Amino acid sequence: RLITALSEQIAGVTGECCEFGGAAVPESRNAIRNSLMTGILDWDDNDLAVIGDLSQVPRPYEWSISISHTHDMGGWLAVPRPAQIGWDVELKTRIKKSLVERVCSPTELGQAPNPLYLWSAKEAYYKALEDDQPAVVTQLTVTAWLAVSAEMWSWQGLGPRNGIGLLLDTGSWTMAACLIP
Repeated sequence: RLITALSEQIAGVTGECCEFGGAAVPESRNAIRNSLMTGILDWDDNDLAVIGDLSQVPRPYEWSISISHTHDMGGWLAVPRPAQIGWDVELKTRIKKSLVERVCSPTELGQAPNPLYLWSAKEAYYKALEDDQPAVVTQLTVTAWLAVSAEMWSWQGLGPRNGIGLLLDTGSWTMAACLIP
């Protein structure tokens, strides 16, 4: 649903999200990379080598790509450059309130529809910044939350470059995406 909502609001966004059914992390990472390699058809040989190398963040020349996985869920988002995309999926039971409180301001905590959403939103925003990532995530602000539906919210990221984001609460997971136009 998040990918569909993004593609409706932002031209060029594509991606895939899937459940892994208990697959080990290396298997799920390979499945995500394989999906990415077949999901966009105009890769050159250099792009395919970069995408297939699990030791590095995939940064092909013409696409901004973000990958995320946790336990049984994962996927990827991509958008043509010069736009940049960040994506995060988290198992909600693994997000600790004490950690969120350490990386978010009291204002952010008070504005978010659920303070735990800030973890996924900040992670997606941080990933979208690519080469402009600050030294610490506390230098990023997530604000301006608006309900899109009962389970989806839009938000804004403020930092070295501003971004726009969406967050989906599936019940078990939070999924956030951030676009820097």
